[in-house]
Amino acid sequence: MNVIEIFADNFLENRKKRRAARKVTRGKLQAMVNGGAIKSLSRAIKIDLLHAEKIPTGISELDDLLRGGIYRRGVAIVCGESHEGKSGLACQIIANTLANTDKYVLTYSREMADGELIYKTLIQLAGKEMEPIPNTRDYGIPAATECDIRKLVNERYFSVSTKGADGHQIRPAERWEHISKTFEDFAAATGGNCLIVVDPLMMLTADTACSPEMPKDDIERQAFLATWLETFASQYRCWVLTVAHYKKRTGNAISDKDPQERILGASATFNSAGTVMTYSRYDYADVNWIRKNPEQALKSRRFAGIVKEEIGDIGPLPDDEKAKAEKLAEYAEQLISLLQDARNVTVYKNRGNRGKQERVGLCCGYDQITERIGSYGRGDFGDDRYNWRANLSDAVDLADPIDPETGMTLSEIQRRIDEVLMPAFKAGDKSVDPELTRLMETAQWLTTYAESKYES
Repeated sequence: MNVIEIFADNFLENRKKRRAARKVTRGKLQAMVNGGAIKSLSRAIKIDLLHAEKIPTGISELDDLLRGGIYRRGVAIVCGESHEGKSGLACQIIANTLANTDKYVLTYSREMADGELIYKTLIQLAGKEMEPIPNTRDYGIPAATECDIRKLVNERYFSVSTKGADGHQIRPAERWEHISKTFEDFAAATGGNCLIVVDPLMMLTADTACSPEMPKDDIERQAFLATWLETFASQYRCWVLTVAHYKKRTGNAISDKDPQERILGASATFNSAGTVMTYSRYDYADVNWIRKNPEQALKSRRFAGIVKEEIGDIGPLPDDEKAKAEKLAEYAEQLISLLQDARNVTVYKNRGNRGKQERVGLCCGYDQITERIGSYGRGDFGDDRYNWRANLSDAVDLADPIDPETGMTLSEIQRRIDEVLMPAFKAGDKSVDPELTRLMETAQWLTTYAESKYES
């Protein structure tokens, strides 16, 4: 045999051995697939986060930065110091979801009671329809407007109950089982067409401390919860929004500025989230930076909107250095005074942007009356921001409006009057008289309101 024939025989023999080895390997891997240990990615459905369905935040510049808003199958975290208004931003996202989409909302809020949560959502949706309260400096929601909004959100806005089917409080050891099952059942019932809001993540960490399957260490438990929420959002194809407080400052100038270092359970919590935003008011550090770098501040992307809308065209500056410095200092003080009513939103991470997210800070306006946050010069505070009235007649049954005071529908009020209060009153029970009188007046008002709506 010559060299070529020997080489050919060796080549064919080695190819047979490789094929036999691959066949054995495929058999072993298929057994692992059948056993559920691994999954073949060739059968996976692709997920393009960039073009995934989004829920807008209502802040135009922020939505542009996030490529449309918070994306599906992911967890978004809003973090910051206590009492900065993070829950208000969460309520704004909830209001956007209820007004401009057909999605359902489930909240687990230990930061605010149910009454405060619905109130903040109501004033967000009421917007410019809010009216001054006589003899005060406050504003209130007109009763007719509140009836409309309550019917709009009646079947799509829920909160996790802290009580079981028997009416008693859930035992501490059973809370995580109850909460996780509620999340899963809600997502399954809505087909993933829902937004789950946890406010704040730290209280969920505290509430589940007694659950036997939970880590005992706070940091490890929060890391577990953050990872579970990310897996849950992916599995049920829904949206998850969480609010996270910063832990106390350490005195380290670098770590105290980085949200990844200041969120409790930092590494796992930060890494499991698809979107991380910080929300805050402007503080002395921002003021000092503007005074030291007025020209840079006035030309920065962060303050471009507020400078254009509130200060106007700066125009050419004087050639004389002293006059230029005085002019810049004047503009800087104007900007600082405007920042008292402004808010700062910074995107630290956005996995849906296909690459490393630049840390971009946005200067946003804040409406004290409606508690709305929006971009300057983008129409975010206009009446058309929440266009919920356009589809109101299709979304609600105006024949059964909701009473703003009691939260009861007209039919529920009539049923309580006929079945409970009136029989008790006829039987001589005078203690029901105040409630009976009030509900009868409410029923008459709601009937008149519903009739006027149908006529219009």
